[in-house]
Amino acid sequence: MKTELTFFVAVGLIAISCGSKHQSQTDEISGTYVREYSFKVIHPERGDTIGFRTVRDTIFISQKDQGYEVSNNKWGLNDYDTMRWQNLEHSQDRPLSTYQANFDIRDNSLRGNEFTPTLYLTPNSKQLFKTKKPVNPYAKIK
Repeated sequence: MKTELTFFVAVGLIAISCGSKHQSQTDEISGTYVREYSFKVIHPERGDTIGFRTVRDTIFISQKDQGYEVSNNKWGLNDYDTMRWQNLEHSQDRPLSTYQANFDIRDNSLRGNEFTPTLYLTPNSKQLFKTKKPVNPYAKIK
């Protein structure tokens, strides 16, 4: 009886340790990735510079079942008004819709369906890109 109990405890500990090892590997992909950029805002009629707009683009990746859930949020700040940070959900440069994706280890990409963008990761440097070329990186913050 005591031997059986010891066996079950040992098997349970092995199962828990294997599960936590698998979880730590997937945590390299899951996380919050941020990119912030600014650009000039030009008056449409006069053609002169009104000021600058800063956009904070955040991509959230979380593990779900066999794949990942990818969601996006964008906020904008104009230096020429007093409106503070505004959610860009209804703007022309709106965030991506939430979608399910699978990780492809061959090219370190997260792929959804044909209507969603493929995201490319560099887990070692903790960066994410919207194109295969490593330009305009998103930095992993957590």
